Amino acid sequence: MNILFYGNTECAAKCIKWLLIRKHNVMGVMTRTPCVAEIAMHSNIPINPNPEKLDFDIILCVFYHKLIPIKYINRAKFAINFHGAKLPEYRGCLPTIWAIINGDKTTEITAHLLEKNFDTGDIIKVKEIPIEDDDTGEDLYEKIKWNVTDIFIDVVNLLEKNTILTTKQKDGGKYYSRKIPNDGFIDLNKSPKEIYNFIRALDHKEFEPAKLKLQNKIVYVRTTK
Repeated sequence: MNILFYGNTECAAKCIKWLLIRKHNVMGVMTRTPCVAEIAMHSNIPINPNPEKLDFDIILCVFYHKLIPIKYINRAKFAINFHGAKLPEYRGCLPTIWAIINGDKTTEITAHLLEKNFDTGDIIKVKEIPIEDDDTGEDLYEKIKWNVTDIFIDVVNLLEKNTILTTKQKDGGKYYSRKIPNDGFIDLNKSPKEIYNFIRALDHKEFEPAKLKLQNKIVYVRTTK
């Protein structure tokens, strides 16, 4: 397999590190995350190369931030994305935050085929992740980070054996944008449970905490354990 790897975050770093330990042939790495780029650099793998110049036959994508051009997807024998949420319920961005805001008890890491649109392709494999009542957005991200390698390894092993099987996604589904509802302000008209879920969802090192405006001042609110 000649792999073109797309990925961001520590989740992607764990996955590409495993590929290299297993001595898979990674032709290029597309990323904006320093820890992913550093791994590629130390292994002399081109970082953000022009895919037109690479002879790849597999695309693996872990939490990448852009649509991959369909011309590259069509060139690959398999082009597979690893998405940190249930599909089709949580297509798009910030899936860990939305699952908590919506009060879900579980989420999933979903491996699926890439298509021209975000998160619409046939599903290969899922791994369920429990969401505890006191999990924050950061907690859930950490759970996904420590579990994504398992499903990634399983899917790569299926690729090696040429035993990939897929299932169509259910009808319906919803896309979520990068925009946090109400610009991160707590809606005091919501129920106590909804407010709590909103606060803990935004308790994440990558995002501004939930907030209130009191006497013309912004007050940030986090959870405590």
